[in-house]
Amino acid sequence: MNATYRAVISIYPRGDNEICSDPEQRQNENINFLQSNWTNCVTPSLSQDVQSVRRWERGCCPAMILEQLRRPRHPYAVPRTSLSASVLGTAIALHNCHRRPNVGIGSSIFQPQAYALCLAPRSTPDFDARTRECGYNSDRRAIAGISIVSQTDRTMQIDRRPLSDRLAVFPRLGLANLPTPLEPMKRLTAHLGGPRLWVKREDATGLGFGGNKLRKLDYVLHEALSSGTDTIVSGGVVQSNSQRQVAAVAAKLGLACHLAIYHGRLEPPTPEYKTSGNAFLNRLFGAQLHDVPWTGDRNAAIRTLVGDLQAKGRKPYFVPYGVSNALGAVAYATTIAEIEPQAAQLGFAPTAIVHCTGSAGTQAGLVAGAAVAMPNTRIVGIDIDAEPARVRADVVAFAREASDLLDIPFDEARVEVVAGHAGPAYGVPHEATIEAIQLAGRLEALALDPVYSGKGLAGLIALIRQGRWRNDEDVIFLHTGGAPALFAYQSALGI
Repeated sequence: MNATYRAVISIYPRGDNEICSDPEQRQNENINFLQSNWTNCVTPSLSQDVQSVRRWERGCCPAMILEQLRRPRHPYAVPRTSLSASVLGTAIALHNCHRRPNVGIGSSIFQPQAYALCLAPRSTPDFDARTRECGYNSDRRAIAGISIVSQTDRTMQIDRRPLSDRLAVFPRLGLANLPTPLEPMKRLTAHLGGPRLWVKREDATGLGFGGNKLRKLDYVLHEALSSGTDTIVSGGVVQSNSQRQVAAVAAKLGLACHLAIYHGRLEPPTPEYKTSGNAFLNRLFGAQLHDVPWTGDRNAAIRTLVGDLQAKGRKPYFVPYGVSNALGAVAYATTIAEIEPQAAQLGFAPTAIVHCTGSAGTQAGLVAGAAVAMPNTRIVGIDIDAEPARVRADVVAFAREASDLLDIPFDEARVEVVAGHAGPAYGVPHEATIEAIQLAGRLEALALDPVYSGKGLAGLIALIRQGRWRNDEDVIFLHTGGAPALFAYQSALGI
């Protein structure tokens, strides 16, 4: 029976003042250090490792890049057979960059033979299955440790890093006002007779009237700026909250913004639908609008627009419908990283977090983050697209990818999408939606929109009335924003 070993590398720089400021010199030092101090370090992508170090060493904690390199979808990923060498090489390079002796490792699994092949320092001690072996650099500073975690044929992995550490590797622009508040909804709780209700104010992220998409854009557009883009391209329906937030961020960053405006997904419910609310704000923020027909493919017209702009010599960056992709989901896992300590400070542990779900990225991030930070809290998505099967499939896909990026085990059983509260169709408010909007406004002074957050609260109210939770339990409603859309639906709400 083969022993399974787990190399654990992590880096804890006490400050950046000792980092070598010359990137070329640092790269040469890293390469020379690896070549002179380690034998049999089979690292086909060593140059990629160093590029990765240079890419991540500014603006974020470099410790977690090791986790990035292990992932098959990461741009610097290497074949599984040489993964151990790559991760270790990067750890050493980062250690050398930061001039720090304190190196500790992300989680990567090695078989015993991989130790001899990929991890052996120049003077490899005899391997003892019951002892810890450490490599040292020329200054006798410990740089890696290999320890047994199991005596089994199966590879095992135990990674207890907190969610905040997993997220630290992903840089953000700092556009959103975070953390957003977590507040009690005492009057709505009393009106409904329990459970104890709370609201996570994602409508208070700030820029361009705020909303949950800003949290995603904070991360996704960092990648855009790093790639040298000059134009942001996205799309959505006329009253899309996502488009409004994309346009606002582009204006703030001084980037051109082109939006594919889908027509035909729903009939305009009011005369003011095409000109008021988010549609007006898109124009105010300087976005260029391109009317396109709705075909059911959420991203096809956006990609076509990207291609057209590239042909004209622009450098466009594609932002998917709803800012929903793997990185957007990773970004939204930060909401869980906020809720966990906020709830603890307020003295409660939420039984559930309930929110509207449509393009799936928000729920995917919540599911991925809760798996490690709040495993006893249920994430309940209220389908607002009237397409629960499609929504759930998208949540599963994005949550799986985000979990992979965060190195979190993914359990599809944790994905819950509740159907039956979308009304007659997407974007069409029904009686329950209007009731929820009125209750939120009159009891808690919250402005919910009739397309997303209003239907999300309508679903939560219905579940409470069905007896889903006890009166002594705590449930958080995630307010995703969208207040500007109220003005485009005013005559349809009867308020």
